Parts: sequence; structure tokens; C-alpha cells
Amino acid sequence: MRKLRAMRLVASAGATILIASGIFAGSADASDPYADATLWTLSADYAHIFTSSIGGVDYYGPTGTVKLPLGSDFALHFEGSYHHVTFKGGDANDFAAGGSLVFEQQYWHFGPAFGFQSGVQKGLVSVTSDTYNYGGFAQFYANQSLALSAWGGGFHTSPYRWNGFYLAGDAEWYPTPDFCIDPEINFIDVPGGAFHFRETDYIAAFEWRPISDRQFSIYAAYAYTPFSTHAHANTIYIALKFYNGAGENGASAPLLLQRYEAVDVSPLVEGLVFKY
Repeated sequence: MRKLRAMRLVASAGATILIASGIFAGSADASDPYADATLWTLSADYAHIFTSSIGGVDYYGPTGTVKLPLGSDFALHFEGSYHHVTFKGGDANDFAAGGSLVFEQQYWHFGPAFGFQSGVQKGLVSVTSDTYNYGGFAQFYANQSLALSAWGGGFHTSPYRWNGFYLAGDAEWYPTPDFCIDPEINFIDVPGGAFHFRETDYIAAFEWRPISDRQFSIYAAYAYTPFSTHAHANTIYIALKFYNGAGENGASAPLLLQRYEAVDVSPLVEGLVFKY
């Protein structure tokens, strides 16, 4: 993103991304095996969220993405995930799905994004929380080792009647082709609903491909989240990601993956409703 990004602790639904530094040539050069290929990723991830209000939350499950090229300059990207959530006094299931139409220019990727997330808390009385989100994103490929991204939009969550907006940005720096450093900041404001709150996520993350000719990577992140309610959360996240596409050329052209991989599209993350 990613966006090919990584997990958006409060700006994305799942899991993660980014493997390579990217060769920033034309948006659909025939010499780039990823440019016109259908690509997919599958991640298994785990997060522990320690909150000052409700204690520890464990969040784990799979996430998948797919990128379908529609032409030389644009593509459809989809993402879906399932996660099981455990916390003091109960557990829940969290489902998320999203999609984006991505316009691919020489130094820019941009487009609209839409997502849906449903959390079902189990217990004596089951509670379902549904979030619909909408917005857009843009990525700028500054050079062969740096990509800058920003995204934002709005969302609605029931039954809390939250209506809010989100803004975020990050920088993805590749000191080597197989290692990415990804600082990120996310901001959410909910001015209305059952109660008003703001939160900001400060995220330090990295992604590493330990074997250069194998299509998998390890992603890890730490996030500190202060809330306007004076509560706070600390999150540790780790994921193992597998990816494929471009046929037999896939493993031989890893530097192109970031540029053409599917983006994270569901802006509101895992566990937003589980932090309170």
C-alpha cells in the first residue's frame, strides 16, 4: 500500500502488506510481471491489545487480499478477514470485507475505498456491532526506496450510533529490498453517537522477507493509542504473510510487489469497538 500497508490498528481491517521496495517505472510496463497479473496474499496474524479500561484483548485470525487488473492503468482490489477476539468476561467474532478501485499512474496510486466490519460479541445476550466506512487514499512513490501514503473518510457504527471520520498517513522506507520500516499515524474522531471520543494511533512497524527467493514475509508492529477519554491502549501485532501471482516470474521479481499488490481498504480496524 499500501497502501500497501500493514495492519491498520485503527485504519484498516486486517493484516498487512508490503514486501518490497518497488521499481517505480511506468504503471503497466510489459517487463513488469506484476503489472497485469492477478495477485493474492494470505496472512495469519495475532494482536494483543492492552487497554487501561478493560484490560487485555487478544485478536487473531486470517486475512486475504486479491488484486484484479482491469486495464493498463487501473485495477480492483478486495480484502476479507475473520478474527476471533477474547477479552475479560467474554469473546467475539469479527468479520471484515472491503474493496477499492485503484488508478495506477507512474508515480501515484489513488482511488475510492469502501469497507464493512461486523463484530459479534457472544454471551448471555449477543451484541452485534456493524461498521460501514467509505473514503479514499493516495500513494506517492518518491523514489526507489520510499513511498508516502495518506487516506481518509467517514464511517458509521451501530448500535453505538457512532458517526465519525478518520485520517491517516505513513512513510514506507526500504533500506534493503527485503526489509521495510513503516512509521504510521492514524486519527479517528467521533463527534456524535452514544458518546463522543477521539483516538490517535502512533505505530512503529517493519516487514522482513527472511529468504529472498521465497514468497512470504514476517510483519510486526507496536502501537500506542491515547483516547480523549484519558484511557490508553498498547498493541503488539505480528503476522506471517504468503503472497503469489505473476506465475513463475513471481519469485524472481520481488521488488515489484509493493507497486502492484492489493491495498488494505477497510479503514476501521480490528477491535475498534473492543477497546472500550
